[in-house]
Amino acid sequence: MRATWQLIVAWCQAQVAVASRDWSGLCQMFARSAVGADAWASTARRAFEAIPSKYVVRNIGDFRAGMLAYFGRPGVDPGHATTVSTKPGYVWSTDIKRKGKVDLVPISLIVNKWGLPLRGAITWTPSGAIPYQPVADGLHVIKVNGRTTLDRVEVIRQSGMSPDRFYRLNPKVGLRVKPGTPVRVPLTCTLITAGRDRH
Repeated sequence: MRATWQLIVAWCQAQVAVASRDWSGLCQMFARSAVGADAWASTARRAFEAIPSKYVVRNIGDFRAGMLAYFGRPGVDPGHATTVSTKPGYVWSTDIKRKGKVDLVPISLIVNKWGLPLRGAITWTPSGAIPYQPVADGLHVIKVNGRTTLDRVEVIRQSGMSPDRFYRLNPKVGLRVKPGTPVRVPLTCTLITAGRDRH
């Protein structure tokens, strides 16, 4: 296993620039190679389903760089394996933009282009724990309560989200900051307009 999440990121970035091999149809090999794990299943779907649930992260807002994100449907081969990047909502994926190559792409591209639902990300393989990016290096995670007030929130925006609006953190994300503190929040957030909330 690679020693740090930074090494995972660096390896993936290098693969985008110059692929070490033709990755056509080898998404699971790419993903496990990114973290330095030995082979443990013949397909991405089987690899994901072999991981105990306690090592699976379902909420995209909790994904961290270095984790391996999986797509597909239960019991249906082959599925698709990717590596989570430092850019929220993005993964390093094979084949999706260039056959046999690696590209940094939004999760939504895989879901929409190939029709593969996102199943979750894993933090462990049979070779050992994945050294994913700790929360302290990105978002500060503590609990939200209804009394939390934010004077300013810098949103990592999706298409259609106005940069001039204020956003409240989704309680499911588990974030809280002191009033007046600028923060960056993941894609799962709630827009506040005229005193009413809408997603």
